[in-house]
Amino acid sequence: MENKALKIIVNILVCIVIILATCITLMTIASQKNGYFKIFGNIPLTIKDDSMEPTIKKGSLIITKEYKDNDIKEGDVISYRSINEDKTIEIRTARVKTILSINNGKTYITEYDNNEYKDNEQVDSRNVVSIWNNKKISNLGYVLDFLNTKVGFLVCIIIPLALLFIYQLYKFIVLVKDYKNVN
Repeated sequence: MENKALKIIVNILVCIVIILATCITLMTIASQKNGYFKIFGNIPLTIKDDSMEPTIKKGSLIITKEYKDNDIKEGDVISYRSINEDKTIEIRTARVKTILSINNGKTYITEYDNNEYKDNEQVDSRNVVSIWNNKKISNLGYVLDFLNTKVGFLVCIIIPLALLFIYQLYKFIVLVKDYKNVN
C-alpha cells in the first residue's frame, strides 16, 4: 500500500515538473520576442532597479494589464518601451505625472517615485505596454529573471527534465525486464 501511494506521489510530482517546465519555456520564448509576455490580458514584469521605491521594490514582480487607448489617468503607474534612436532598449515602469494631447495622440510625462532618478520623461502612447493594477509579489522578479538566463533555464528546466527522462527510461527498462522474466 505504501509503495502504491509513493508511486502516485512521484507521478503527481512528475506532472507538476512537466507543467512548470512547459509554462516557463513558453514564457521565456514569448518574452524574447518583444521583452514581455502576455497571459489573459495581463503582463507580468520585473522591476529591475529601485526607481519606483518605496511603492515597488527592486526585484518585485508586478502584474500589469494590457494598455488600451484612453485608459490612463494622472497618477497611474505605466510600463513602456524606452526607445533610444529608434531602438527598443527595455521596458521601464514609471508614474504618469501629466497627460498631453499632441497631434491627435497622447504623450505622458512620467516620473519615478524614487527622487534619485531623473524625472519628466516623455512617453508616446504608442510605446505604452501596460498599466500596473497594484498587484506585486516581492522578490519573485529575481527568480523569473534568473529563469530567463541560459544558466537558469539549464539548471531549472533542462536538467530536471533530463533527470525525469532518465528516471522514466529506467522504469521502462525495469518493466521490460519484468515482462521478459514472467514469459
